[in-house]
Amino acid sequence: MGSLIVIVASALALAGYYQLVTRPAEVRLMAGGFEGSVSLQRTWRADRLAQVVESWRRDGPSRLRLARRCLYVDFGLILLYVVFLLLALRGCARTWPGGELFGLAWLKVEPEFFTGFYLVALAAGLADVAENLCQLGMIRRPVGSGLAAMSYAATCAKWICVLSCGALIALGLLEAILIQRLSG
Repeated sequence: MGSLIVIVASALALAGYYQLVTRPAEVRLMAGGFEGSVSLQRTWRADRLAQVVESWRRDGPSRLRLARRCLYVDFGLILLYVVFLLLALRGCARTWPGGELFGLAWLKVEPEFFTGFYLVALAAGLADVAENLCQLGMIRRPVGSGLAAMSYAATCAKWICVLSCGALIALGLLEAILIQRLSG
């Protein structure tokens, strides 16, 4: 029960940080019809990225400061979602009375199986940090195709890692719910 409380608390911290810090920063950046910092994740083409950054640059230094702030704020979100993924994966790997694993018992794996997924969760965070650093670089100087490609590769790696962990966590939760329903 204590693990579940910690997982829920980390999920609430993640959601709260997003709602109270990340989202408002992004909304301020997009005020006046400008694209948000998320648009930097959606393309690998240097010309498209240059368009977004140039529109911010034309609006003046305050718009560029807002864009940088969105990316700096994202570092806090990275920390929180990596902690949440690690805690949720740990919850899936936890051995409970009766010798069955909480969630994913049908896989018949030992908790060490999840060590690989802990590394995947950490890789997601590192890829997100790399993505943000590339995007900060693109805001500071003209967008080059190398930096754009690196940013896009980091974005893809991040989402592959996050979705892999998320799928495993979802399977664990689904099984835990089914076991609860069938035994109760």
